[in-house]
Amino acid sequence: MQLAALEKGRVERSHQTDDQEFYHLRRYATRAELRRAFARWLWHYNHARVHTGTGMRGRTPLQVLQTFDEYKTVKRLKCYPC
Repeated sequence: MQLAALEKGRVERSHQTDDQEFYHLRRYATRAELRRAFARWLWHYNHARVHTGTGMRGRTPLQVLQTFDEYKTVKRLKCYPC
């Protein structure tokens, strides 16, 4: 049960970051425009934006993922909606 509460907090923090750094910055004329912009934001969030949360130590999510042995066997990562 305790882990579920921790995960819920992480998800809520992620949603807060999305709101502050993406959704509240501008309005989009069409859903297609929103989807394209969000794909760019998602790539930036995971590949370029450093994170300071627990265990991140100023690294990007991709850099953290690359520290796992299982990552070495992955041929290609699929990014939705990229």
